[in-house]
Amino acid sequence: ASPLLILISRLPHLDFNCHLRRPVITALPTSNSRLHRRTIIASENRTEIISTMSHYHRLILYFDGASRNNPLGPAGCGWVLYEMDDCGADCYNSIAEGSDFLGNDVSNNQAEYQGLIEGLTYLANNYISCHGLYVRGDSEIVIRQMEGEYQVRSPNIRRYHHDAQEKLDEIDCNFVSFRHVARDKNWEADQLANESIEHGY
Repeated sequence: ASPLLILISRLPHLDFNCHLRRPVITALPTSNSRLHRRTIIASENRTEIISTMSHYHRLILYFDGASRNNPLGPAGCGWVLYEMDDCGADCYNSIAEGSDFLGNDVSNNQAEYQGLIEGLTYLANNYISCHGLYVRGDSEIVIRQMEGEYQVRSPNIRRYHHDAQEKLDEIDCNFVSFRHVARDKNWEADQLANESIEHGY
């Protein structure tokens, strides 16, 4: 038997399937430059596969959220993940994108945060690491609050901010940079957020 089959046969308690609640996620083709890291811990009686990690030099995460009749909804969010090239261009390699219909009674700021959270969740759940993560969105409030420049005073936002910070801590990267961009630079995430509202998923 191959070494991989031996490893799997000795791990009946591990579930290699990943279940996602509602978000629609599309994994796109990746470049050949991606590196794979497998973390293996050996003990006296068994070998455990902890994670298989995809490593990139620099990644860019665009996020957005929308709420019709803000703050009543309906609302949705979207995100797009790119690999940055050596010159700093963000359209070098599309890695994945996702969207989620958030329902009613969700404000625009809550939807914006949810777009960020779900993009970060994709990175964490798929064990994607990078040297630098560049987060970009057209919500100045979310960007400035994540940078620590603005205080999080609204009780309706505190949980979202906490969840985003917590998810960020789960990602293996050397540094994170937040940047506020114009809406036309964030058109893909914006389109995904609005499509999720229109289609209801």
